[in-house]
Amino acid sequence: MRAGTSGYEIHTRPRISIKPRWFWVSVVGDTLFIDNAQQHVPSVRLSRARRISFKDFDYVYGCYVRHKGNAAKAKREAVKKSRNTIYIVAMIEEANSHYRAVT
Repeated sequence: MRAGTSGYEIHTRPRISIKPRWFWVSVVGDTLFIDNAQQHVPSVRLSRARRISFKDFDYVYGCYVRHKGNAAKAKREAVKKSRNTIYIVAMIEEANSHYRAVT
């Protein structure tokens, strides 16, 4: 993943025919921050930045791995415990797409 303290924008990965929404992701220590996109539209609409802990990310990632990359099933399981599931799955899939591109 490209995230660093400066951050960058990626988009959600909807499974239905709705337009993906862009969001800003940055990392400080072991915490991810999600906020509205500034450069791409349409942007998510957050009233304030969201903080995603490693524990939260790790839980959603575990669901994703357990369902062998089936994001739809992983989201259904993970959404029960994390309100940030859509952002975490988008980051996982973004990292996977970059990994596949270089292998």
